[in-house]
Amino acid sequence: MGNVDLYLFVYAMEIIRRHTGYAVRALVKLASTDSDVVPCRELAEVYVIPRSFAYKILKKLAKGEIVASFVGSPGGFRLRKDISKISLYDIVEAVQGSISVAKCILERCEYRRKSNCPISAEWRKLQNSIVGFLKQTTLQKILCSCR
Repeated sequence: MGNVDLYLFVYAMEIIRRHTGYAVRALVKLASTDSDVVPCRELAEVYVIPRSFAYKILKKLAKGEIVASFVGSPGGFRLRKDISKISLYDIVEAVQGSISVAKCILERCEYRRKSNCPISAEWRKLQNSIVGFLKQTTLQKILCSCR
């Protein structure tokens, strides 16, 4: 693997951030549980993350209308949509915002404007491929591949 290939690999791995990964795991747990509502504490314990961190992620999912939040007893979270209607794109958008492949791989790039950059068209192709993949990959597909 050459230096550019390695850099692209590392760069690609940073597109989906750690907290988005936890969001996907929490949604898989919500989708595969028999309980109507799952407490935040339980989701945090399963993935060994602080409850406050789990709560922030779940609130973002609630704001994105992916989960519903319930306070009081029994409080917690449940899926708001059918798993076939929740895409990775929806999850990423709700938790970390839009994905943007914009960082230049050329260390000494003289093109400060995208319109002049010789690689920007390639970045757009990559961006479109990633977004297409995320939109096509549903929570249902993820659950089916886990079984």
